Amino acid sequence: MQLLVNIDVNDLATAVTFYCSAFELTVGRRFGADGVELLGASSSIYLRAVAAGARLERPIQTSKWGRLALLADPFGHGFCLVQFLGRGYDEIAQDRGAPHVEGA
Repeated sequence: MQLLVNIDVNDLATAVTFYCSAFELTVGRRFGADGVELLGASSSIYLRAVAAGARLERPIQTSKWGRLALLADPFGHGFCLVQFLGRGYDEIAQDRGAPHVEGA
């Protein structure tokens, strides 16, 4: 599955600077004055966004499946960063056929 992320921003130039700095992206194609394609993302994203101007909305939470950071970009748009630990979501996933047993 291919995923495309579209973020609406008020100031395109400032947004390009922020996202390129926070996630080490580069500008790909431009779509007139209203859109820019940013390239270089992979499944691994490291938590450097605060240094680039993002606001940490809650302290980073660590669970047995991973770490979760809830942030907002300089424009007020919320986004989450996840760092999987161990087996990721499989640490808490249930088999479809197995019934849920409280306290198990």
